[in-house]
Amino acid sequence: MELITIDFETYYDKDISLKKLTTEEYIRHPEFEVIGMSIKVNDGETHWLSGDFNDLKEYVCRSYNWSECAVLAHNCMFDGAILHWLLVYLLAYGLILSACLALSTVSRLVQVSKT
Repeated sequence: MELITIDFETYYDKDISLKKLTTEEYIRHPEFEVIGMSIKVNDGETHWLSGDFNDLKEYVCRSYNWSECAVLAHNCMFDGAILHWLLVYLLAYGLILSACLALSTVSRLVQVSKT
């Protein structure tokens, strides 16, 4: 299983932010926009992706076998929700996200394994 680390960067302002809206409200807001994302597979090089949303969606959906990946993100509720939104149109292909791990959970697991 490959570990894919992701981090989405999105539009926000004083009224449209996670401080004022729930994750779902924020992602579904008409002004929500993915500016770009960083993505890394296992211990490989980190890549920055930006540009047209449809191109980003196409790349993310077609470049990885998501049914055989675990996803790692600092805020997995947020990044995982965006990733799910990007992948939703490929559900007809049977893509299923295997696991989404928050960095805080992983760090706790590492601390436990050291004791």
